[in-house]
Amino acid sequence: GTSRMWYPYVVAIVSTLIFTFVLALLIQGMGAEGFAEGIFLGLLVAIGFILTTNATNYSFESRSLRLYMINSGYPLIMYSVIGILLATWQ
Repeated sequence: GTSRMWYPYVVAIVSTLIFTFVLALLIQGMGAEGFAEGIFLGLLVAIGFILTTNATNYSFESRSLRLYMINSGYPLIMYSVIGILLATWQ
């Protein structure tokens, strides 16, 4: 191992905290409440920003569709769950 093995974990935690804060602002600003509105906004943000950005990057990098689906699928699920939690926890 290297002395910087902790670095990706710190980046992942900070990135998730920033995303959660931004999604909370969006949910609050739109007045979303409940399961359906939370999952909708989580999916909307994931599709609108994560999946489209990954699609552009993966097409220029000639990466496989399978890898795109894996690397875009887990944020889609994660942001949907965060959207549900934020919209129902008010």
